[in-house]
Amino acid sequence: MSESPLNKALAASLIGICAVVSLPAHAWGYEGHEIVADVAQAYLTPQARQRVDALLAVEPGATLASISTWADKHRSPTTSKWHYVNFDRNGDCTYRPKINCPKGRCVVAALNKEIHRLTASRTQQGRFKALRYVVHLVGDAHQPLHAGFGDDRGGNRYQVHAFGRGTNLHALWDTKMIQQIDRNPSDYAARLVAAANGQPPVTDTNPVAWVESGCRIDHEAGFYPPTSCRPTTWRAGSQCSTSDCCRAGNTWQPC
Repeated sequence: MSESPLNKALAASLIGICAVVSLPAHAWGYEGHEIVADVAQAYLTPQARQRVDALLAVEPGATLASISTWADKHRSPTTSKWHYVNFDRNGDCTYRPKINCPKGRCVVAALNKEIHRLTASRTQQGRFKALRYVVHLVGDAHQPLHAGFGDDRGGNRYQVHAFGRGTNLHALWDTKMIQQIDRNPSDYAARLVAAANGQPPVTDTNPVAWVESGCRIDHEAGFYPPTSCRPTTWRAGSQCSTSDCCRAGNTWQPC
């Protein structure tokens, strides 16, 4: 089955967020996912917007932002592994399905499955459910620690002291950094879109490329800070193009 215009237009629009989202917005708690959705909304083509609105009508009043956290709120033993992919800390960040995604239970396989369901499902409700997953999982696939190392559960077991309290590296990326900047997702998204200055979204719709890029970010010097130090500043080291997702790094200042 060839891809329909909806599949191509919607995927390109949602995935295009990488061209305008800077480092702190790679943090994917509820606020981060809503920012992703709001930025994606701004980049929808007229054709994609029409089809998205038709799907959102299944739930009156729904928006891309309001459905962006549904997948986290409805995790189950079946879907819990859909939100991330594990890499070997000593590996080369090459995604190998049999190793990194056994039985198809990882964010890469889940995204491909749900993107297909956007058009393959025979019911409007089924397509709406797929949209909920796609909006969410695109965000997860761009959070570097959702493509992290299995030995510390993507930074969940790496403790740090940040912004006056103890936390772990994964939580720092998921929520803490973005909350330090702006707790209003709509305002944050509007600033990102304005800062893009009309830059067209990227068109690489391959989830494998996103998670491999995230894994390489995890390997960058300084990404894992000394546990006795705290992050006081961070920089958006983004280099975005039609073939590369946004790259970012942290600057850690010793205590």
